[in-house]
Amino acid sequence: MEENLLNYQKNITGIFGVGVQILNLARSFDELLQKMELHAINGVIQANKISGVEGKPLVTLGASLSTLHRQMIPEIEGLKGGCQQLSRITTICFVAAKRYYQYTNASLLWCTQVIGEKFKEHEVKIQQNILNPQELQKIILPLLPHALHSIEKNNFSYLLKKSSINLMELRQNLEEVSEMFRSFITKIRQITMVTRTARYISGCIAVNANTLEKKSDHFKGLSENMETLVNQLDQKQREFLEHIDLGNRYLQQLDQGEIL
Repeated sequence: MEENLLNYQKNITGIFGVGVQILNLARSFDELLQKMELHAINGVIQANKISGVEGKPLVTLGASLSTLHRQMIPEIEGLKGGCQQLSRITTICFVAAKRYYQYTNASLLWCTQVIGEKFKEHEVKIQQNILNPQELQKIILPLLPHALHSIEKNNFSYLLKKSSINLMELRQNLEEVSEMFRSFITKIRQITMVTRTARYISGCIAVNANTLEKKSDHFKGLSENMETLVNQLDQKQREFLEHIDLGNRYLQQLDQGEIL
């Protein structure tokens, strides 16, 4: 059972690692957003230097571009805060899993001493229900000697009750982790919508740059720089989703009771 618990805790540690990776990715967005803001502001300044009707579309496009980074900030900050919460919850899960092992293992060790050979006859069934303290109690109580003092029986029931409480806490927290992963995906989708808008505006700037008699190279360069930034943002979003997918696989293994 100890080896199985270590595998169980390994999956919980894996979720903790996913949170660290997501937090690092969220922090890496900051530099890209700053670059996006600077390029957009520079674009507006340069567009205002173009006299007449020729510069108006670029002023409008630059102004729209300059607001996009602000739309992503709440989502990115939400990811950062969520990762810190995820770290706290996975730590609680790890402790709950360890306590579950301690209480369950203590009760089963006591049973092997008290019941003896009969315990071994039911060992497979006991292992199959190792994540079901109530079922364990149903299996084991009839095996206890009739002469056993009621206090000892009550102590056994108490240990399994403590196991049940820790298991319930563990599962509730794992469900909260699952909900957090869903919220992360929602935030990433919001960021994706903004980057798509940025890519579209970048393309419009490139088209308008071709109509300029002067400074066309500057705005073509702006468009290319924005395109590069958007590509980098898209890559980070894909990495986000890959890490969340890994986290969900860990959750699935835990949900299937892979402590056995």
